[in-house]
Amino acid sequence: MNKNDVLVFSIALEGYSGLFGSCIKSQREYCDRSNFDYVLIDKAPRTLLPTETAWLKLFLLRSALRCDYKWIGFIDADCEVSIHAPSFVQDLEKSSNGKSVFMAHGFSGRINSGVIFMKNSKEALEYLEKVIQNGDDPVSKEDKALYENGHMIHYGKNNPNIQIIESVEWNNNISLNKKSYIQHYSGGKLRMKYLEAHPASKYKYLIMKKIRKMSRSFSSNKSMTSMNDINSLLPFYHKAYPTFTGKK
Repeated sequence: MNKNDVLVFSIALEGYSGLFGSCIKSQREYCDRSNFDYVLIDKAPRTLLPTETAWLKLFLLRSALRCDYKWIGFIDADCEVSIHAPSFVQDLEKSSNGKSVFMAHGFSGRINSGVIFMKNSKEALEYLEKVIQNGDDPVSKEDKALYENGHMIHYGKNNPNIQIIESVEWNNNISLNKKSYIQHYSGGKLRMKYLEAHPASKYKYLIMKKIRKMSRSFSSNKSMTSMNDINSLLPFYHKAYPTFTGKK
């Protein structure tokens, strides 16, 4: 697989690139070992609300699928990729069964969109289009989850083109496991374990948590973020990160 055939990216705004610096470093090193392109999204045209950042990744995934990459991967900034992680392309192609979207179940037992692998195909693009086109509409109570994850669950659970992959391998946000390829410190006890291992980040995290809480309070008092709001960000991101326009 040539370097320009595979793109992996992450988003780390509002200080998250420093907070999860060791995780991001592991992602870069993994992509170097695997000969993948890697892009860290760490710029913004303004302060983005957490929900805007979460939805942005889907719009950028869609942009990447419209380019000539054969595979695209998104990995949350708080995910650490182990030194023994194999190429996800080689691993998933062995058991893809013709499917093109690969995600794991999280601690809730439902799809967790913190790690998304997509083989560039019409079916993968159609799935993202479906989620984005319905992003302004609520999902059923049983599928509700934070930010965009509820929509990924709702439109993904009966999608025949989605392959559920092993969470303990590719997106472990359930427990610490040295055998995991990707350890996801998404919250709760795992987030605290990460902070205990990185004391310099703990104070910074507490401040950021307070700021994000204020942001959520502010966002609840304004109109809900719309898909048009996210779409309006794309000119900035396409210019700042031309990778997503097909320019290498």
